[in-house]
Amino acid sequence: MKKLIYLLLLTFVIASCNESAKNKANQSTSKMATNKKSNYNDLYVKITFADGPLKGTHKFVKEKGKIASIGISYFKDSKNPNQVNSTSFNTNALISEDSKLKLMMLSKSFKGKVVKGKHDVVYFTNSNKDTYCTQFMILNNGHSFDFTRMYSKNTSCSPTKLTAFSNWKERTIMNIRTVSGNFTDTFELEFRGKDTKKITTKVSVEFNARQQEMK
Repeated sequence: MKKLIYLLLLTFVIASCNESAKNKANQSTSKMATNKKSNYNDLYVKITFADGPLKGTHKFVKEKGKIASIGISYFKDSKNPNQVNSTSFNTNALISEDSKLKLMMLSKSFKGKVVKGKHDVVYFTNSNKDTYCTQFMILNNGHSFDFTRMYSKNTSCSPTKLTAFSNWKERTIMNIRTVSGNFTDTFELEFRGKDTKKITTKVSVEFNARQQEMK
């Protein structure tokens, strides 16, 4: 009888150890999947043109194997007085999901910290003394558009709305999270190719960007 009880207890202990190991393996796999998801898979920029050769919505993401960024950063202090206590949203070297276009850069700054709600525009002046709040440039990636590159020039600016945030994820030297937002501005768009064409239209931008904060 004692031997039977001993065998039953031994069987229970072994089963418990196997279940514990299985749970740890599942937790490890889940953690790896979460870390993988945060590595640019959830970051993007959607640009919607109300009119013109690019009319419609184009989604831009990081090109596989390429160095690119979709970031948002807060500046408490800055050498540029316009940037003090402001936030900057920037991207570079993204590609459209259909591979037809490249978003070489997009930037917009707005007032205040990275918190939910509407944020007023931060204005800048370029070398031509033009005032702007948003800049972006798109290249034709070898497809059948009748332009090679497109430049933008603001004609009006609107606030940026931050709508959602992921939880902070801890890393060795910094924490990261995803910030969602959107804005709509009016631009004069210049399409350069064999001929140069200019149009004025509204452009809406929706984004999921990465915010990094040093520990």
